[in-house]
Amino acid sequence: ILILVCTATTIVQVSSFGHTNSKSAPVIHHTKSISIGPASTCTSPRRRTRRTVTTLPATPTSRSSSESIDLERNKNSTLAGSCSSSSVFADLIINGEAGDDTNNNELSSSIIIETETTTTTSSSKLSYTYKQLIAFVATTVCIWLSEPILSLVDTAVVGKASSTLELAALGPATMVFDSAVYLIYFLAISTTNILSRALAKGDTAEGLYEQRKTVSHALGLAASIGLFIMLLIGGPSGLPLLQWVAGSGNQAVVPAALAYNRIRSLSAPASILGMVAQAAALASLDTKTPALAVIVASTLNIIGDVLLCVFGGFGIRGAAFATAFANVASCAVLLVNLRRRLRNKLVSFAKQRREEVIGVGTEASVALVEEEIKRLESVPLMSLPDKKSLREFIRLAGPIFFVIVGKLVCYSAMTFQAATYGLMELAAHNVMLRLFFFFATFGDSLSQAAQSFIPSIAYRNENNAGDDDSGSSSVVDDDSGSTETMHLIRKLMKRFMVMAGVIGVINSGFAAYLLKNQGHVFTRELGITSIMSNMSGWMGASLIVHPFIMLCEGSIIAKRDLKYLVGMYAATMGIMLTQLRACCITFAGVWKALYLFQLIRMSQFGWRTWNKTFRLRKYDKTAQEQR
Repeated sequence: ILILVCTATTIVQVSSFGHTNSKSAPVIHHTKSISIGPASTCTSPRRRTRRTVTTLPATPTSRSSSESIDLERNKNSTLAGSCSSSSVFADLIINGEAGDDTNNNELSSSIIIETETTTTTSSSKLSYTYKQLIAFVATTVCIWLSEPILSLVDTAVVGKASSTLELAALGPATMVFDSAVYLIYFLAISTTNILSRALAKGDTAEGLYEQRKTVSHALGLAASIGLFIMLLIGGPSGLPLLQWVAGSGNQAVVPAALAYNRIRSLSAPASILGMVAQAAALASLDTKTPALAVIVASTLNIIGDVLLCVFGGFGIRGAAFATAFANVASCAVLLVNLRRRLRNKLVSFAKQRREEVIGVGTEASVALVEEEIKRLESVPLMSLPDKKSLREFIRLAGPIFFVIVGKLVCYSAMTFQAATYGLMELAAHNVMLRLFFFFATFGDSLSQAAQSFIPSIAYRNENNAGDDDSGSSSVVDDDSGSTETMHLIRKLMKRFMVMAGVIGVINSGFAAYLLKNQGHVFTRELGITSIMSNMSGWMGASLIVHPFIMLCEGSIIAKRDLKYLVGMYAATMGIMLTQLRACCITFAGVWKALYLFQLIRMSQFGWRTWNKTFRLRKYDKTAQEQR
C-alpha cells in the first residue's frame, strides 16, 4: 500500500514535469551540387561564426532567382544547427551567378559573411525550478525504496505463512543476491554519465546515433553480466557462497536459502537489464516510466506472495517465484518504453530530414538523407560494445566499481566489529543499520539528480560553445567551462544544497526520535531498545550530513573527476578500518567511527565541489568587471 500511494502521488507531482528538450535541426552533410531556395532568417540566433566565402567572377547582365551552391565535403565533421525555418550552411564556395548589384564586379573577391549557427536550447531553459527538482528527487526515492520494501513484504509473508527456519533462511539468501546486484550498479552509473553526454548533443544525426549506441551497448553488457550472476548464484558456486555467509553455526538454513537463490537467480539478467533501462530513463529525466515499473513490480509481487505462500503453501520458494516474476515484468515495462522512446525519436528525425529535401534537394541529397536514417536504424536495441566503447565503459565503470566496493567493505566492517560485543549489540546494530540505509536513500536520490541534471547543462553548453568532443575527463575544470555554464551549475547546486539541508534535518530528527522513543516498534527486548536509545545521537549526526555527501559525490561523478574520487575513497577506507580495529573499545565506538567516516567524506567531497563549482575564478571576476 505504501508503494502504491507513494508512486501514485509522485506521478501526480511529475505530471507537469517536462524536460526542456528543444528541437534540434538535423545534421547537414556536405555534398556537391545541391540547389536550394533562399534560406529564411533565424529568429533567435544563439551565436555567430564568421566564415570566409570566395565569389568567382560574375556576369553583370545575368540574373537568377536561385543560386547554385557547391558544398565541399568534410569527411570528419558535420554541422549541427537549428533555425525556425531553415538549416545553417557553412564553408560555402559560391560558383553560381549573382544578381546585378551596384558593387558587382568581375574580379574574384573574398568577403566575410556571418552564418547564424544556433543551438536549440537557451540558457534560461536550462535553469530548473524547485518544483522540477523536487518531483525528480521524490520519484527517485520512491523507485529506490521499492526494493527494500519488497524484501520486507517477502519477509512478512514468509514469516506468517512458513516456518521459522525458512524465515531465517531469507537473511543470507537475500544478502547474497542483493549484494551481487548492487555491485553491478556501476554499470547503471556509467550508462547515466555516457548517455547524458549524448543527450546533450540533441536529436541530431550524431546525437541520436550516440544515444542509440550507448543504450545498445549498455544493455548488451547488462545481459552478459546478468547471465554470469545467474550462473554464479544459481550454479554450483551458490552453495559455498551461502555456507560462508550463513556461518558455521547456521548451516541448517542453507538448503532453504539455496532453493530461494536458485529460483531468484533466474531473474538476475532481468534485474540488471532493468537497472540499466531505469538509468537510461533517469538520464533522460523520465521519471514516469520507472514509477510505472515500480507499480507493476509491487502489485505482482504482493499478489504472487499471497497466492503462492499463503494459499499455495510453497513457502520460501513461492516468495522467490513471486519476486522473480515481478522483476521480469518490471524489466519488460522499462525495455518496452525505452525502445518506444528511441523509435519515436528516430521517426521524428527521419520525417524532418525527408521534408527538408523534398522539392529542393537533388537525388544525391535524398540518398544522403536515407543513408543517415539507415545508419541510425542499423543500431539494434541490444548489442555487445566494440573495443572503443568498451574502453569508455571500463574507464568510467572501473573507478565507480571501486567506490561501491569501498562502501560495502566499510559497512561490512562495522557489522563484524559490532558482532564482537555480544548478541544484544549485534541485534541493535542490525536494526540501526537498516534504519540508516532507509533514510540514506533520500540522500542517494540527490546523487542521482546531480548525475542527471549537471550533464544536461555542462555538456550542452560545451557543445554550444563549439568545444571539441575529445572525451575529456572533466566537464568543468579549472581551465574550461564558460562563465555562463558555471553560473547555471552553481545555481542548480545551490538549490540542491537547500534540498539537502531540509532532507538532512528531517531525516536526522525523525531517525533519532524513532531510536530514542519508539524502539519497541522494532523489538520487545528492553536491552536492545536501551542500546538504540543511547546511539540515537550518533545516528542523527551521521544522517544530517549524508545528503550533502551524496550530492557532492554525484556532482564529482557527473564531472568525471573519478581519479580524485578513487583516491579519497582509498584513503577514507583505510582510516575507517583502522578506526574500527584500533580505537573501538565499546559498541558506541562503531557508530562514532561511522560519524567520522561521514565527516571525512563531507570534507573531501565538499572541498572538491567548492573548488570546482563555487569558488570564483579569474574569468568570473573578469566577466563581473565587464558587466
